[in-house]
Amino acid sequence: MSRSIIVEIQRFEAVQRRMTQMHRDAESALQRILSDAKERVPGWVNQEILKVYGVDKGELAGGKLGSVRISGNTVHSLKFIYKGRRLTPVHFNMKEDAPTGGAYTIKATIIKGQRKKIGGVKKLSKKQRKNIGRNYTHQGIHNSPTSPNMLLSTKARHADAIQYIPFQRTQQVTRGQRDVWKKFTTVSLPQMATGERTAPGIQRAIDEKLGKRVTHHLNRVIR
Repeated sequence: MSRSIIVEIQRFEAVQRRMTQMHRDAESALQRILSDAKERVPGWVNQEILKVYGVDKGELAGGKLGSVRISGNTVHSLKFIYKGRRLTPVHFNMKEDAPTGGAYTIKATIIKGQRKKIGGVKKLSKKQRKNIGRNYTHQGIHNSPTSPNMLLSTKARHADAIQYIPFQRTQQVTRGQRDVWKKFTTVSLPQMATGERTAPGIQRAIDEKLGKRVTHHLNRVIR
């Protein structure tokens, strides 16, 4: 003996159409969420960088400090890939920005609120002034194997380009002793965007701001 129950769904076709439409709406909402993320996350990252580092807002937004490439078309594959070289301190409100012809101090603000001396040229002592004359006649030598960071020309041809950046003289032994001038650099854009100083703020901004966009788009689907 067997019995069966017949279930009849009223207006089945209408329900099916509604379910299909909800699926399409959900897919559309997901694409809008991804579009929002691609458009807005780089700006949120920049805001957090500016809270921590002493870089110029215009240079950061204008791509002068590095670049960001966005890849992926799903939630799981979406990536923001930052590229850029280690920056010289001219991008961190460096002063002096050119040699003065005499003694000068170089300062920069790498981390916001931490203005620091990073080099300069001191006033010559009597002994150093005496050695200048000896060096001209090849009788003197450097007082030390290294120098402080000092401003040297970049040999840039355009007037609006950076003309001077800090270099430090070191001595390298390769078949004899010779001077090597090493450029002074700080952090890079990738380091600023992914480092421990900015990571908590960036994650918090994405969670809060992108979360609001997710809620907005889902509310348009579930109505």
